[in-house]
Amino acid sequence: MPSAYGESKFYFISRVSAIFHQILLILMVFDDKVVISNPGGLPKGLDKKNFGRVSIARNPIIAALLEKSDYIEKMGTGIQRMRLAMLDSKLAEPKFESDGFFIVTLYRNVPQDVPQDIESRIRFEIEKNNKITREELAQKLGVTTKTIQRKINKMSSIEYIGSGYSGYWKIKD
Repeated sequence: MPSAYGESKFYFISRVSAIFHQILLILMVFDDKVVISNPGGLPKGLDKKNFGRVSIARNPIIAALLEKSDYIEKMGTGIQRMRLAMLDSKLAEPKFESDGFFIVTLYRNVPQDVPQDIESRIRFEIEKNNKITREELAQKLGVTTKTIQRKINKMSSIEYIGSGYSGYWKIKD
């Protein structure tokens, strides 16, 4: 199934697992990670000690549907399969949290030439695409458009030429 959507196996497994356990799914995609969360923490009867070894369906109806539609290879194997898929892809092991929300963080490979501070990342993205919008910058950097605007206002080396969609960013050296 993962290849049909053009996504990596571990992202597919984690998404199906999140749907399996609860229908509400919050997905946040950042340059360096993907965070998937569900409200409610671990299902009743499952504690942190047994997590990844014991499977308890929060919603048995959804679990049965996913199993019958072949989205689940084998009940109770999602966490281990996620870990193995990440290792096979030479990525860090996923991080699991369960305090009020159940949160899975899947780390991505970040190219070494991508700067980490916001101002440098803004410059980096503008150098790659001088027609990028403030909204696109905010989405790529995981911040608000107001933060992007505030940072750009402080950067004397960047200016916007023109207006609207016909305009472009210029970097002064």
